[in-house]
Amino acid sequence: MRLAISTDASNKAKYSIVIPCKSISSNLKKTLAHYTKLNCAMETEIIILPDEVSAEELEELKREYDMKIHVIPTGNVSPSLKRNIGVKYSHAEVIAFIDDDAYPSPDWLTNALKYLKEPNVGAVGGPNLTPPESPLLEAASGLILASRLGSGSLAHRYAPIGSLREVDELPTCNLIIKKDVLRRVGGMGIDLWPGEDTHVCEQIRNMGYKIVYAPDVVVYHHRKPLFRPHLRQIAGYGEHRGYFARTFSKISRKPIYFMPSLLVIAILAGPLASLFYPVLGRLYVILLTFYLLACLAQALKARSLKLILLVFVGIILTHLVYGLAFIKGFLSPRLKR
Repeated sequence: MRLAISTDASNKAKYSIVIPCKSISSNLKKTLAHYTKLNCAMETEIIILPDEVSAEELEELKREYDMKIHVIPTGNVSPSLKRNIGVKYSHAEVIAFIDDDAYPSPDWLTNALKYLKEPNVGAVGGPNLTPPESPLLEAASGLILASRLGSGSLAHRYAPIGSLREVDELPTCNLIIKKDVLRRVGGMGIDLWPGEDTHVCEQIRNMGYKIVYAPDVVVYHHRKPLFRPHLRQIAGYGEHRGYFARTFSKISRKPIYFMPSLLVIAILAGPLASLFYPVLGRLYVILLTFYLLACLAQALKARSLKLILLVFVGIILTHLVYGLAFIKGFLSPRLKR
């Protein structure tokens, strides 16, 4: 493994932004333009980790972006291993993880540093918001994730909800960690994806450090559009969370993660139970009606009729797909990478 390119020969940097990706895609190039707007851009290096890169792509990056960019081809390996490789080549003491389909707000890193100055804080992150320019189906996905009904107590990951506070975990699309802390916990779990963020956050907390959620540490994250891409992503989240809940992760045993599965079981078992106990049938209808009305009430907060319909159906399908995937993961002896 070697450093393929740097648009700046200097190794001085306060922050290293680590971006794992499959390729130097057009979407990644669009997000890179936002990094020039960081108010600490001159103190920041960007480490991009594609499977492979061409000489033409390297020349384009040199020509188009006046930033300190390193491109390191990794081969076809997991995103968590890519992140570990990025940390290895980092010249900074603060590692900022972000996805290739996300981009930061201008004060993303300087706001994060305010909290990382505390010696007992090992990592900080904030909401990953749906970009305002998102097309309809991506916007609908973002509204589902940012809703209290769609994500429950985890809605703060997708909207600037609440105040500065300590949390159990944060996603790697917006996770800034002190390098020395990351090294002490052994980096990311290379066999985990998705879920390496859960693992590393638990390791950080086990070392005695705090993980802080800060509403002003903001990135914008393009969503998977409804319906199939969004639900495929949700299934991946649910399956890994279920597996983690059974195996090693205390965080993953919180009641919120089991609730969609309980909903699936209730929907499937309710009609059968009502055959033997009619009173349960009436209760089933009442509770199902209440659930559907709650989904509709959440959807009515959208700004157009199309979005209302998409969000209404999307919330229900999100719950059902996550619940089924969680059960599958919980019962699986092992997960495919």
